[in-house]
Amino acid sequence: MYIVEWVKKNKLASFLILFVLYLLFRNFSFRIFGGPKNYISAVPPAIGGSYESGALVKSDYGENPVRPKESVDIAPENRKVVEETTLSLQVKDVSVAIEAIKKEAQERKGFMVSANLSRPLEAARGSITIRVPSSQAEAMLSFLRNSAVKVVSENLMGFDVTDQYNDITAKLATLEKTKGIFEGMMERAVTVEEILRVQSEILNKQNQIDYYKGQALYLEKTSSSVKITAYLSTDEYSLPFAPQDGFRPNVVFKQAVRALVLTVRSLAVKAIWIGVYSVIWVPALLVFLLIKKLLKNSPLKNRERKTT
Repeated sequence: MYIVEWVKKNKLASFLILFVLYLLFRNFSFRIFGGPKNYISAVPPAIGGSYESGALVKSDYGENPVRPKESVDIAPENRKVVEETTLSLQVKDVSVAIEAIKKEAQERKGFMVSANLSRPLEAARGSITIRVPSSQAEAMLSFLRNSAVKVVSENLMGFDVTDQYNDITAKLATLEKTKGIFEGMMERAVTVEEILRVQSEILNKQNQIDYYKGQALYLEKTSSSVKITAYLSTDEYSLPFAPQDGFRPNVVFKQAVRALVLTVRSLAVKAIWIGVYSVIWVPALLVFLLIKKLLKNSPLKNRERKTT
């Protein structure tokens, strides 16, 4: 066949064409079938973590090395529960909403943990994470719901850390008592070797005490406040939670148009890359064709043709 013969004679050009087709097909298939979903995982994170596209991220207070275990023998008023709330909100203006949420949190004795804002072609979107005292959590959530055009989804999570806190408190008491014993031994130590040995033990116990105090303080702070993360967008379909609506042709059409725009833009980017790299592959292709032509018209080749 003519195509097969042409490929055999133009191997470099065929390779470049196949490579470009591969890039186009890969981009097209990614746009059509989609990449990793931006849904939040249903698996609860460890204490100190939060949901972010299904991954566990470091808490604003640092990572907590213990995992939650529910306590059943503690009175409700003595429980320590870490609460986290995640909302997906459709808003009129993402930047204005972020500033309003930040200001409201500060007025309620809270603070902003993190915030981000992006303005892609399809729709502006962003997120903000805040912490407010537990007594102000419901009022803050009401403010978020009332300030949104639509509450696409809301998820409340709670983790009982009472047992962990009690265990840490018991370990601190034991360590404090042990440290006191070593301090008494320090007063009775006579030789330099005894003093150094006892001093080393005291420093070791103090390091452990500081570590467990940090854990206890972390649990106290997180259980006395509520972490609220709000995902914001002017388009509900840009949010990490998919609305549970039925088939909507107008929305499907809008998604298809966006996918087409993104595909065309991606193709344009690849065309620019190919054009920029033409300073490499065009001369290489020309050299290849020139060498091929010279070999074809060489005296040895002509002699072989005459012989045949």
